[in-house]
Amino acid sequence: MDIPLSAAQQAFEIGTTLVCMVFLKKSFTSNEKNVFYIRIAFAASSVIHILLALFLRYVVSKYKLEAKLKYKPEASFLNMSEGGEQEELEKTHSEYDKEEVDKYIRSLLFQTALYVFLSYKFNVVQPLIIKTINIIKFLFLYAPVWTYFYGKPIKRPYNENFIFKAPAETAAEPQDKKKKKKED
Repeated sequence: MDIPLSAAQQAFEIGTTLVCMVFLKKSFTSNEKNVFYIRIAFAASSVIHILLALFLRYVVSKYKLEAKLKYKPEASFLNMSEGGEQEELEKTHSEYDKEEVDKYIRSLLFQTALYVFLSYKFNVVQPLIIKTINIIKFLFLYAPVWTYFYGKPIKRPYNENFIFKAPAETAAEPQDKKKKKKED
């Protein structure tokens, strides 16, 4: 069964949102003691999530994967040429991975700040619960974690990865380099 990794991530987010909406009744989130515990869990989860993402960035910067990658980035106003077509970029796997992890860290920090603001200004706790659970998505459904923490091969760009299916072709991965060092 071939399920794109991006679809699994979206399904996880939708599932956590629906669970929060269905099972968390107003009486549970209006209790000040429960809100306090939710905020504590959010703070702890956010710190762990940010530290893991920074550690991933450190691990990515340690490896030098020289295989080249040609891809068209996602459409945005910043990477369009005058003709309206996207330019094809060529980068090494290390450069691509570092760029993607940096984008993830920026979005993680922005989301954390936004959720803290929503919680304290409007007393909204459902986003805090969802964000607390999102560390699971990071650990099991984020492509760089697969290769740099678990040693599983991935395809680049990341939107070409499937869950429950091994990629057909991959370049040298960090796990392969460890094996080569042991043989020498």
